[in-house]
Amino acid sequence: MEYSYQNEFLKERLSNDNLRLSDEIIHLLKEYSDKQYFKSTYLRAAHTKTHGLLKAKLHVKEDIPQEFKKGIFSKSKIYDGLIRISNASPLNPTKTSPDFRGLSLKIIDIDNLGNNQDFLFTSSPTLTIKSIQWFKELFTLVIKGKILPIFFYAIKTKSLPFIFKYFRKNKTDLNPIKMSFWSVTASQLENTVVKYKIVPNKENKYIEDTNGHSLLDKIQNVLSRRDVIYDFYVQQFVSNEITPIEDISTEWREDIAPFTKIGELIIPKQHFNKDELFDLVKQINFSPGNSIQDHFPLGQLNLSRAYVYDIMFRFRTSRSNIQPIKVTQQLFDNLNYDITRSI
Repeated sequence: MEYSYQNEFLKERLSNDNLRLSDEIIHLLKEYSDKQYFKSTYLRAAHTKTHGLLKAKLHVKEDIPQEFKKGIFSKSKIYDGLIRISNASPLNPTKTSPDFRGLSLKIIDIDNLGNNQDFLFTSSPTLTIKSIQWFKELFTLVIKGKILPIFFYAIKTKSLPFIFKYFRKNKTDLNPIKMSFWSVTASQLENTVVKYKIVPNKENKYIEDTNGHSLLDKIQNVLSRRDVIYDFYVQQFVSNEITPIEDISTEWREDIAPFTKIGELIIPKQHFNKDELFDLVKQINFSPGNSIQDHFPLGQLNLSRAYVYDIMFRFRTSRSNIQPIKVTQQLFDNLNYDITRSI
């Protein structure tokens, strides 16, 4: 099975205090999930709403700088992949309400040995969380629906301007196909440290706004007619002062640490609005811990995510009597994204 914590090496990198906090977060999430879903299928406690499981391809360019020709980017190649599009809220929104969007990418069989590589993105270059303790405090307030304490938390963390700016933007920028996504957290690229960004290709600007009562409808209406392309960028670490690893509330400055295009993420024309695909995504674990060593997650918060995601994936699939699966090349090849069905 594809469990990130079959690799104890990542867990051992967590400090004792942060491992304790991570276990406290897991306890909190389990309590919340048991209360929220005890009569139904257990869903993710964050990025709860799935808008689609999409087939994709990552095309690594030939002419990328030598310092980035490492890991899965070491040579020009086209990889198969799966993408999960999500909303960040744990409250499982069903409409096109303003929210953070998530894009989780699983690159399949990267070495012809069955190993996969996950990249997780969100629709903001930063988050307001400076530590695992802060994450625990914020998530406790969010799942309890305590609006006023969340407001005071935002004041404490000086994040009100960020929140207001983001949600104002998302009132008019709702379709993920037209949005940029950032990895937010840092990871290894062999012997260096990087972050990633994906940006809608210039061809995407010709995509007309589509009708639909949900993000699923909007995305499907586009993909029923055409391919969608994102440019895939890497950004290199400079120093802890300019490009901090532990503080994900600080954006890495592009004027000092510019992004370099290393490939394209292609979502081909397809029909993904099928019950079997929405059932399948519940069996798949997307996690920063699903990684080969060349791309290991870095930073205590990132390591905590990998640890928590893995434990909670096992928990919710067990509670829901769902069989976890590892995505193989054969499984990918057999998925039916036939576009002949009318929409």
